[in-house]
Amino acid sequence: CDAAASFDSDLDALAYAWDFGDGSPIDTAGSTQHTYSNAGAYTLALTVTDPLGASATWTKTIHAGNSPPQVAIASPLQGTLFSAPQSVQLDGSAVDAEDGPLALAWSVDLLHGDHLHPGVFTSSDAQPTFTIDSHGEPGEAYAYRVRLEATDAQGLASTASAWLLPAANVLDPSGTMEPISRVAELYPPTPLGAGNADPEVIRDNSYALVGTNWDEKQFDTQHGGDQGEDDWIGLASYAALDPESAFVGVEFQEGKHYADGGWFESLWVEVRDAGVWTPVSNLRIAPDYPFALAQQPGFDGVNYQTYQLWFDPQHGDAVRVRGNPGGTGGYIGCGELRARLLSALPAPGKHRDITASAAIVAHVFELSPPYPTGNGARDPNTIRNGTLPKLGSTSALAQFDTQHQPKWSGEDWIGYTWSAPRLLSRLEFQEGLTLVAGGGWDSLRIETRDAQGAWTPLLGAVAQPGNLPPVGPHYQSCAFEFAPLFAHGIRLAGDPHGSANFISVGELRAFEVQQPANCGAASYASASGAGALQLSAVAATGIGLPVGVEASGAQGSGPGLLAYGPAAAALPVFGGTVLVDPSGWVLQPLAFDANGAARVYGQFSADPQLAGAKLYFQAVRFGTAFPDSLELSNGLELALCDW
Repeated sequence: CDAAASFDSDLDALAYAWDFGDGSPIDTAGSTQHTYSNAGAYTLALTVTDPLGASATWTKTIHAGNSPPQVAIASPLQGTLFSAPQSVQLDGSAVDAEDGPLALAWSVDLLHGDHLHPGVFTSSDAQPTFTIDSHGEPGEAYAYRVRLEATDAQGLASTASAWLLPAANVLDPSGTMEPISRVAELYPPTPLGAGNADPEVIRDNSYALVGTNWDEKQFDTQHGGDQGEDDWIGLASYAALDPESAFVGVEFQEGKHYADGGWFESLWVEVRDAGVWTPVSNLRIAPDYPFALAQQPGFDGVNYQTYQLWFDPQHGDAVRVRGNPGGTGGYIGCGELRARLLSALPAPGKHRDITASAAIVAHVFELSPPYPTGNGARDPNTIRNGTLPKLGSTSALAQFDTQHQPKWSGEDWIGYTWSAPRLLSRLEFQEGLTLVAGGGWDSLRIETRDAQGAWTPLLGAVAQPGNLPPVGPHYQSCAFEFAPLFAHGIRLAGDPHGSANFISVGELRAFEVQQPANCGAASYASASGAGALQLSAVAATGIGLPVGVEASGAQGSGPGLLAYGPAAAALPVFGGTVLVDPSGWVLQPLAFDANGAARVYGQFSADPQLAGAKLYFQAVRFGTAFPDSLELSNGLELALCDW
């Protein structure tokens, strides 16, 4: 019982009198507690009096011995992801020890940016359906809190809640978050066990298979038990986060379970904000963590299991998993740790990242053995795992270097290729370790690959903010922007620095032209004639940019035409339909290959008056029995925009 909210308008000191309604003595403390000897209903009264005798009384009925209702939500579970529009069935229960099953009261609150809209949906049905509409525009974050409340006959209420999260807005910021651990506070500030001593292993986006026995795929905190009963591991952001963002989860892959440790006896999650760590609320662990086995050697005997930890949104700049370490050695193990951040959708930019769709190519793959033999990561996917170590990091694990024995002389190169042409527009490069012996570049250029596999220097590609020095500091970054061009590949090439003659890459990202949804190609009408010829754009384009269209699905090789013009049509001809107005069209020859495909490329004028204009395209193949073999494609409408 606390009377701290009481006040006097004259700011006089107040006297308090608590009457608990059970015949016990009056209590005059401002804050107190009381235990009733017998169950039943009692009237609690607080009387507050000022020095002049003026008083006021507050009362409340207390039902001593009455248990609160037990309320649980079965659907949705905490941290459920959705993609709007979507319908979600709400399901739960409420049981009271005295009254049995209780009526349910559902409500859904909308978290929109930094503010909450309460009660956007309410229902007293047992299993209502809530329909989710998208509220996520670029620059905004949103989520829904589902609440279930039940009240017993004595007026005692209980509430349960679970958060519904838009999958598109739950981001993984781990690539720009520094691994942190309790071990760094000890001496020496490194683990002493058999695991990998480089904490970068916990965010390398490489998951060991469940049940495997790798030592080096995990970071364990073995340190002779110096942690006592408090151990933790986490991630701290070194890049600015959206001020309206909030951590909502962690993906935690345990490491290896040794006989003397590598697991938690108990665990919780904390978020740091303004330097203060605070435990999260409403934590759900999936699958259930086997705490019951924490006292036996080797824990559950299964290494590298992954757990999803979801909790109520909590703003901050760091997140960690903390608890009592298990085993006689008192330490934990972590194979991978990924943060889950509810954040606004970034506005679409001019460039779309196409790194994941590429094949990695490197000079070192052509050597014997066909992989690096230095200290860097052996997995070439390290160059596109999304991890961007801090400037000056000394981690060898976070980079792929091409150091090789036996050593070779001459140029080095690394990059990406695609089976189909892409309209490339940007390349981002982060170096790894740049040492006197190697890792940096003495000269560097960008090259692109054509359809025949030939590599050509890309003129006009300039590093921003400038060329990187051949030696340190480590993990510097630059970007290359250039006039967009169609290519089947892009790579860094040049002379490696140092006597060991190798280069290093922390991250390499390739991009193509990106346009808004209303600026681009859209199919109209259907293919007609003797086949099912399909016409599509090779890539998004715009005013002043290259353009490419591809016809496919023709019945073999042979001659054809591409028609394009400023107006569409629907004119019958030889059993097909012409979809471009002949009065203003331009005709260009096409040569279909043995696979029934043909591509044609061009360049749009940079005239700004073209903004908003539309062009209409259709492909034609004549066949060997014209006109019966005439094949006409679908139409392709291309809306022109600035880029």
